Amino acid sequence: ATLAKEKAAAARGAEEELFALKSERLQLKEAALQHEEAAFAAEEERARLTQTTLELTEKVFSLEQRQRLHEERAERAEEELRARQERAAEMEEATQREPDAAEAEAA
Repeated sequence: ATLAKEKAAAARGAEEELFALKSERLQLKEAALQHEEAAFAAEEERARLTQTTLELTEKVFSLEQRQRLHEERAERAEEELRARQERAAEMEEATQREPDAAEAEAA
């Protein structure tokens, strides 16, 4: 009878240990799954940030191109303005010389 009790106690102990090991294994699987989910979420966030960075880089490039175009237009406008001012000054000089020449002929 004592031997049967010891066998039953040993079997119960083995079953409890097996249950504890299975429980620990399940907890480790759950923890591994949580880590995988966190890694996946981090990878999704990294991909989103990469996409955002790409979009911002494209916007910066576009703005830089537009800025260069505006600067080139401004330079051309300044050159055109200078040329017009020079022509205006030349015309002013010519109109001033003509009356002087007419007065000199009359005298």
